Parts: sequence; structure tokens; C-alpha cells
Amino acid sequence: MICTRHALQLYTTKQVFIPLEQSGNNRQVGKNWSIVEGDTVVSWIVYIIECRDGTLYTGVTNDLPRRLESHAKGIGAKYTRGRGPFRVRYTETHQTKGQALQREGHIKKLNTTCKRALTS
Repeated sequence: MICTRHALQLYTTKQVFIPLEQSGNNRQVGKNWSIVEGDTVVSWIVYIIECRDGTLYTGVTNDLPRRLESHAKGIGAKYTRGRGPFRVRYTETHQTKGQALQREGHIKKLNTTCKRALTS
């Protein structure tokens, strides 16, 4: 598979992380932070982490710091157990869980070369 712009479907957005008490918004992402893009609160994150052994793991969450902590403690995904420490290589934000899960599926179907191109 050749990594084309279509296959990677690059998402370039400007993200601003602000404390909830300053956001004036009732929707939450995680415990203490909202992710705001313009006037929209984004609630789902697709992420790619690199494990200690160099492999990549793709996941979806609405609280990235909490999810990374669970991976580090060994209570996250079965695949990541014993493979830490991890490094976040890529993130995308989506407004709905469905959009995030669909994008996660697209990324998981990419071969390693394409995933590496996406994370670089």
C-alpha cells in the first residue's frame, strides 16, 4: 500500500486546552480540562502511542491523560500491558464518539509504513 494523502486523511486543527472553570461550557473532556477548537468543545480523541518495543497502538478516549495513566499502570488495553513506557506520537480530535471510532478503524487498517508517515 502506498501512503497517499487520501489514505492518511490528515487532520490539521488548532487545539487549545483550557481549564473547565474557564471554559464556561457544561461538556467535559476528562476530569479538569476541555479541548476547544474555535467555539466547539471536542469530546473524543484518537491517539497513537509508541510502545517501548517500537510498536504502535491506536486508541480512542475522551480523557487522554487518564487513558495514558491506565496504559502505564497495565490496566489499559491488553496489547499495551508490559510494553511501557509509552510516547504519544499522534492525536486527532473529533466531536462524536462515532466519528472517532470510524477514524480509529481507518488508522488501524493502515500498514506500519503509513502509520509511521502519519505520526512523523
